[in-house]
Amino acid sequence: MTQIVQILDNYAKLRRYCDSFFTAVQQRYPGDMACKKGCFACCELHSVCAIEAHALAFYLKRRAVPSRKKRSDRSKCALCVNGNCAAYPARPVICRSHGLPLLLDKGKTVASSCDLNFSRRDPASLPASRVFDTAAITGNLVRLNMAFCMAAGITELASRRFTMAAVLAGELPEIILKSNP
Repeated sequence: MTQIVQILDNYAKLRRYCDSFFTAVQQRYPGDMACKKGCFACCELHSVCAIEAHALAFYLKRRAVPSRKKRSDRSKCALCVNGNCAAYPARPVICRSHGLPLLLDKGKTVASSCDLNFSRRDPASLPASRVFDTAAITGNLVRLNMAFCMAAGITELASRRFTMAAVLAGELPEIILKSNP
């Protein structure tokens, strides 16, 4: 297994961890989680790091993505097409944590990331095992992104963000568009 493949595999494991955490919270607190197919209240992401741009571009390259209808609301993510995510299985880590109760400020604050969730229960009252540690996940993502950029020989892109519109349009540096840089 090449180094980049190992890094991408670890990124996939991070995404699966986020999904499993989300599912566990949703199963434990079904009445408090409004998240469901068709809801796109949190689809406001505008940019991603290189490893996530690569994963999204690779996913989108293999699929026919419906054209995005023109709309006046540019606050929504470019991948939000007709109220659905055009790359849902490959969505970034942050999209996998939206809706969860989040541990913020180095563990000092617990908050809900969506006003539709936990409206009847204070997220701070939840056990620590049901609160998503954003610093730990973000730290892992940053390290994976740096490792990806180093292994691909594009360290200058490690701190760069790529817009979701550029990802959707395939307007990324060629090295990111390759299936195995």
